[in-house]
Amino acid sequence: TYRKQWFKQFRCHHHLFLAPILAMTCTLPQLVLSLKYSCVDVSLKWLLRLNTSANLIIYIPQSMTFFLFIYHSGSFWDTFKKQSILGKRFCSKRNTVAPIVKTAC
Repeated sequence: TYRKQWFKQFRCHHHLFLAPILAMTCTLPQLVLSLKYSCVDVSLKWLLRLNTSANLIIYIPQSMTFFLFIYHSGSFWDTFKKQSILGKRFCSKRNTVAPIVKTAC
């Protein structure tokens, strides 16, 4: 039946639903806070801190998507290192913390 086929496909591709569901889950608190406290007095520092932390929570899904899918996959990681600007900059062999100083023997 259609339902069995749908569940079979969902079980095969359930990992594709992880990032969007995580993004929606992390965005909901910000939506609630922005609708509830749209006009706030600046003297309420706890509310400003809560709003700032909610804004930072929004970016968790994007970073988790990178670590879940790209970092653990060999082919995606190699493509990231070769084609992206960040990959070329941070994953190159010449990238060191301290400069290499050659000494005469």
